[in-house]
Amino acid sequence: MLDRCFVNLNYPILENQVYLYDGTFDGLLTIVFECYLQKNIPSNIVPETDYISSFLEQPKHIITDEVKAKRIWNGIYHSISYTALYDCYYSFLSCQKGKEMLILKYLLHGFMVGSRISNQLSIDYVIRYY
Repeated sequence: MLDRCFVNLNYPILENQVYLYDGTFDGLLTIVFECYLQKNIPSNIVPETDYISSFLEQPKHIITDEVKAKRIWNGIYHSISYTALYDCYYSFLSCQKGKEMLILKYLLHGFMVGSRISNQLSIDYVIRYY
């Protein structure tokens, strides 16, 4: 369930849409770029190696694009903060299930509010980093 702050971004959730990526941080940043550009988010993000197909879901393979990933990397650094970049990368390295969706929500919201995202600890996907 998305909390109130994230819903205010007006990003519709693509029901039953699963984005598959190669499991790299650049791959995840490419997904963030696509979601930011298209103004929508998938219902889930899963590495290709961990995906188990279901007839209820529509998988979409997102190919890693280093140019898009670098743009998001620089955008995080300049528009949000170095701390947000650091937190996202180390969260990505964790073994937490569903980390991709948390990082996506965190970054999309961060692009909206800037460096204040780190102080908004009442939001579920922010507090999980701390």
